[in-house]
Amino acid sequence: MTSKEYLLSIGRRVEFYNKARKRATNYIRLNQIEDIQLQTSLILISAIWAANKLEQDLTDDDLYILFGLENKGDSLGTVYNIHPDMKEMSLGELFDITVESF
Repeated sequence: MTSKEYLLSIGRRVEFYNKARKRATNYIRLNQIEDIQLQTSLILISAIWAANKLEQDLTDDDLYILFGLENKGDSLGTVYNIHPDMKEMSLGELFDITVESF
């Protein structure tokens, strides 16, 4: 893979994550969700779902990068995945389940 191809692949992944996050923020707005913890859960679910669709692992470090947060060195190396029974669900279905179980 050339440098250009590599950079293009990174750009496509970032764009996919951003679209998933935008879907989460739209869901939060449309459903008038005011609970900060639930909003955070929905945003995180969108990133985990996107990683699953891209067949990638999602770690603490990835989340820091995706959300533009400063890593203060407290990363535990956690890998986030969707439950196997939920891997084929749409993002909207995962949002609904998250809200219902909150």
